[in-house]
Amino acid sequence: MNTNTLLHAAKSLKAALLGIVLLLVASATNAAVLFNNGPVTADSGWCDGEGCGGSGQWTLYDDFSLLGASMVTGFTYNDYFDPGVGPGNYVQTYWSIWSTDPLLPGAPLASGSTVAAVGADVLGSYLFTAAGLNINLGAGAYWLGIHNDMDADLLTTRAQATGNGLPGGKQSDGAENQTPGSPDTAFSIIGETTGQVPEPATLALLSLGLGMLLVRRRRA
Repeated sequence: MNTNTLLHAAKSLKAALLGIVLLLVASATNAAVLFNNGPVTADSGWCDGEGCGGSGQWTLYDDFSLLGASMVTGFTYNDYFDPGVGPGNYVQTYWSIWSTDPLLPGAPLASGSTVAAVGADVLGSYLFTAAGLNINLGAGAYWLGIHNDMDADLLTTRAQATGNGLPGGKQSDGAENQTPGSPDTAFSIIGETTGQVPEPATLALLSLGLGMLLVRRRRA
C-alpha cells in the first residue's frame, strides 16, 4: 500500500469518526418533556406528605401516556407547603411507576426515592424536579405515584392541573385507606424517545456526517 493510499484511508477514517461523533451529539440532545399534565390551576388540598391521617404515608397517583418507546430520566411536580412549612422541611420523594391501576393488587414497574430540587414556581406553588432515573418504557399508559417525606408530621398538598384530557388521579395511604378519584395533578415526565423517527436536527447532523464520508471517498 503506497503513501497516497494510506493518506486517503486515514482521511476517510477521520471523516467516519467525525460522523460518529455527530451522531452521538445528536442522540444526546433528545431529552425532552415526554408528557405534561397541564398547567397549575390551584392548590388541590390533597395531601401527599406526612401528617395526613391514616398511616401518614399518603401517595398521590396520576396517569400519563407515552407515544413511543422512551427512557424516563426524571419528572417534575408542583406542591404547596402548609403555612409554617417550607422547602427546608422537605427530605426526599418516594416515587413509583405502574403499568396497572396502583390501587389494585400488584407491584410497580419501578420505584425508589430521590431528593428533588425545589424552587418557588407559579401561583404560589413549588416545583419539585427529580432526576437521575433510567427507566425504559414502551408506548402506552402508565401511572406515577409520589409521596413527600418531610422531617416531621408536616403537610404538603399537590397542585391541581387541567389534566391534559386524561382522567383524574388516585390516592392511597398504602394500608386500609384509599380514594379512587382525586383532582388532576400538575406533573410532567422527562426523558428521551428511543423508538421514534429522528427529529429534523438529528437528520441534519447525520446528513452532514454522511456527506463528509462521500466527499472523502470521491477524493480517494
